Amino acid sequence: MSAYMTLLTPMTDQQCLLAALADLGFDGAKVEVHATPVNLVGYAGDRRAQTANIVIRRQHVGAASNDVGFLASATGYQAFVSGYDHPRFGTGWLTQLNSRYQSHWTAKQERLA
Repeated sequence: MSAYMTLLTPMTDQQCLLAALADLGFDGAKVEVHATPVNLVGYAGDRRAQTANIVIRRQHVGAASNDVGFLASATGYQAFVSGYDHPRFGTGWLTQLNSRYQSHWTAKQERLA
């Protein structure tokens, strides 16, 4: 069983995070959104202790992978990525995700101004 790592992000806007995930290939068909956090699932189908509001299920992450999740908090979403999946969905991927998020957030602020 691969342990989950918690990665803090500055992303706070759900709509912008979902748009950024879509930009990176995880559209609405591959992402679950929950008002109440749900448990993540490991590669063997085991229910994990980590919970998330936004979940990319393991079948969309890759063979033998675990779910990737984002838990909402007042200071930003916490990303949960397993040690096994960290090479693909770790710091570099989160940097790309944050870049796309910032683009969507800026566009949203301009629309609201």
